[in-house]
Amino acid sequence: MYKSTNKNFNCAFIESFRNKDGYLSGLMNKYILSELLGYDIDKNILRSEREYDRVLTANENILPFSLIE
Repeated sequence: MYKSTNKNFNCAFIESFRNKDGYLSGLMNKYILSELLGYDIDKNILRSEREYDRVLTANENILPFSLIE
């Protein structure tokens, strides 16, 4: 849950962290919190992280989230 009275951090701010498939990955939490704390995150890093959402499987393989059924 997220609430702020700062107009710079509204729903559009959070929505900007969704990937191309519309998912909001838990992996993005560190970037969301970092920006809320005032850190500037390189947009290229954000873009690559947002579009490479991955999951560590039970057999220790790393797979893109889109391939998990």
